[in-house]
Amino acid sequence: MRNSIEDSLRKLRTDYVDILYIHRRDYVCSVEEVMDGLHALVQQGKVLYPRLGPFVRANSYARCNDKTPFAIYQGMWSIIDRDLERDILPMCISEGLAIAPWNVLGGGKLRTDAEEQRCIESGEEGRKLTGDWKRTLEHRRKASYVFPIIGGRKVGHLHQNLEALSLHLNDEHVKRLDDIVPFNKGWPYNCYGNGTDYFAVWKVAGHFDKWPKAGAIKPPV
Repeated sequence: MRNSIEDSLRKLRTDYVDILYIHRRDYVCSVEEVMDGLHALVQQGKVLYPRLGPFVRANSYARCNDKTPFAIYQGMWSIIDRDLERDILPMCISEGLAIAPWNVLGGGKLRTDAEEQRCIESGEEGRKLTGDWKRTLEHRRKASYVFPIIGGRKVGHLHQNLEALSLHLNDEHVKRLDDIVPFNKGWPYNCYGNGTDYFAVWKVAGHFDKWPKAGAIKPPV
């Protein structure tokens, strides 16, 4: 790991990287050994923030042993593949982790070329301006720190991505997008909810004032 980062820094002609992504979990080395190695790179100033999994166990070890914890999670998340919302999203919110979703446009499978052309010709500014990036903005409404991994082969693609930041979604928009592909979170969420409200059985015992969870950072109106 040390040799790899030193080789990368030399090729990039820089002294450090902001985030070191380790895309594959090492099932041979222990979590403790990997975390100690990553922390050494942070102490040496070669890495600012590491990223790996399994997060909960690794971050617990880091916190209890004065090591550098993980700061961000990277995973597949799109309007047609929402498995990340089942356990990973609650874990990230609980651990205070940022999320860097990839494949946010579903690998180009959200709509056909003919549908894309009809959207452009329809004159609807939201679609005409940013196309499927409304799906990207949907993720930013579900957690505090979401930084979609964008891809593009042309400068114009980057400009479209930046323009999408001026597009704001309300709760109705998000619900409409969520309803496109039904998603069952499974047990225990389909019975007890996601923690935004108290379970019905608890409410029978008395009145509870629920403190709202931290939500997404909303743009100024």
